[in-house]
Amino acid sequence: MRYLTISIASFFFAGLGLLLSAADDTTDEAIRKDLKSLTGTWKVESREAYGEKAPADALKGVFVKIADDGTATVTKEGKVIRKLKWVNMDPTQKTKTVDVEVIEGDEKGKTLLAVYQIEGDKYTICVANPGKDRPKAFSTEVESGHALMTYSRTKDE
Repeated sequence: MRYLTISIASFFFAGLGLLLSAADDTTDEAIRKDLKSLTGTWKVESREAYGEKAPADALKGVFVKIADDGTATVTKEGKVIRKLKWVNMDPTQKTKTVDVEVIEGDEKGKTLLAVYQIEGDKYTICVANPGKDRPKAFSTEVESGHALMTYSRTKDE
């Protein structure tokens, strides 16, 4: 009986390991797919923070170039204003999540919790200010500390 129990336990843990490995592979593949979809240059279409939309003039000339490793460079009129790194992506969640590390610019060294979605040549991200909870939806309210941005892929990509 003891050997049967050990055999069953071994089979269970081996099966659990295979399931976890398959889940990791599924997540890794989903991350690769999303990073591939995001790679390129994106124009900021809209930005909203604290429940207020940014004026169109403030968004003119703002682009984000995302590399296939999740590094993003934000420029305004050709000048680098911020560099970011997407880490801890989980595209398997109903609302996809990502942590955004600021590697250059305002809030350098901080991690911003975010949710995102990709729909063809459009992507949307809702980011929490440092110390705020991850957004649960793609919206902002006055006291939320969240910013919502929508981007469109540039035609030269």
